Amino acid sequence: MDRWLAETSARRPLLAALALRVQAAVIRRAPGLALRALLREVGDADRRRLAALGPDVMMIFTEALRQGPDGVVDDYRRWITPWPFAFEDIEAPVDVWQGDDDRAIPMHHAERLAARLPRATLHQLPGAGHFSVAEHFDSILDRLLVRIGPSGTRRPPASP
Repeated sequence: MDRWLAETSARRPLLAALALRVQAAVIRRAPGLALRALLREVGDADRRRLAALGPDVMMIFTEALRQGPDGVVDDYRRWITPWPFAFEDIEAPVDVWQGDDDRAIPMHHAERLAARLPRATLHQLPGAGHFSVAEHFDSILDRLLVRIGPSGTRRPPASP
């Protein structure tokens, strides 16, 4: 579904917007059914996390579309169209966090992104998926705090 939405958002954004509106309506009316469909598409770590959260977790999708689908369509479009700058020109340090069991965004996407960013550090999260990466938020936020320091100014990163 993500690949179709990305391609459709780039070529036929109105159709993508309609599909997202229909998806949100289905989720609102039958969140359990929507969750079961999603569980068939995700890896083991995400399946466990989402199943534990139950059907209410599907409301994250309807919330993302609450003000309309235009922002989501734009996000999908940007995944497959050129950006107005070169990643290689980014001078700031960047941490890229990626679960190795993410079926929505495969590890090679994170590897390719990190390779294009001159000061990137790729953090591979063993056993984490697209949704279960939330279980690593403490580590991610700790890394951010090291970068900005106690006064809120940027500091060099600690060794990975």
